[in-house]
Amino acid sequence: MDMLTKKLGKAEAYAVAYRHESLYEKFGCDEAYIRLRPAMLVIPGGGYNHVSPREAEPVAIRYLALGFDVFILYYSVGKDIAASNPLEEAEECMKWIRSLDGIDTSKVSCVGFSAGGHLAALLSCYGGSDRPDALVLSYPVITMKEGCHEGSRDMITMGDASLRDYYSVEEHVDGAFPPTYIWTTADDASVDPVNSILMFQALKKEGICCSLHIFANGVHGLSVASRESGKENPAVSAWLDESVGFLKHVLDIRF
Repeated sequence: MDMLTKKLGKAEAYAVAYRHESLYEKFGCDEAYIRLRPAMLVIPGGGYNHVSPREAEPVAIRYLALGFDVFILYYSVGKDIAASNPLEEAEECMKWIRSLDGIDTSKVSCVGFSAGGHLAALLSCYGGSDRPDALVLSYPVITMKEGCHEGSRDMITMGDASLRDYYSVEEHVDGAFPPTYIWTTADDASVDPVNSILMFQALKKEGICCSLHIFANGVHGLSVASRESGKENPAVSAWLDESVGFLKHVLDIRF
């Protein structure tokens, strides 16, 4: 495995890459060996107040093991948001990913958790050529209106009520939005599942390929729902394999 670090933005943001070594180039593997890999950008949550470690490396290692080159975005939070916008950092990170050798640039996905799901969805709305090709949203913050996660709203808008519409993702989904897999739990007490439902409805309205799985039980912040992430829930842990099945289908990934 190769690891890389990339400084991003104007504050302390950076990305960490976990990449497969190219056995084809090193050992002359046959033509069946994967030469261009799909990529996955992981955006952890944390209410735009911090970046949650349980939604970073544990997630990256799982997708890495399933064949993706994986990148974790440690974006600006808290007081740094005023100096360096997280959306601009996400766009810069996507440009970097697609510039790297060995990446299949038509198969770059993004998975976001909670407030990181909000940032991933913003990237998919406003990112233009830097949008991901497919999206996985894990118990995402979506709206800045009724039912919102107030902590995330207040951080990303920096208390400016005039920005609430701009940051309400469900209001800005268009026909170019990427195929999206969404999951949450019915009894999430931190980010109301209505956020996921609003997103699903907005995607359906635009005719975007999408899937929504609302698991019956589970606290907020489950990540991969294993002992490793500190919040074990075997029933919910199925989301990751489901997401890979969805990505393989919509992006024609073959491994």
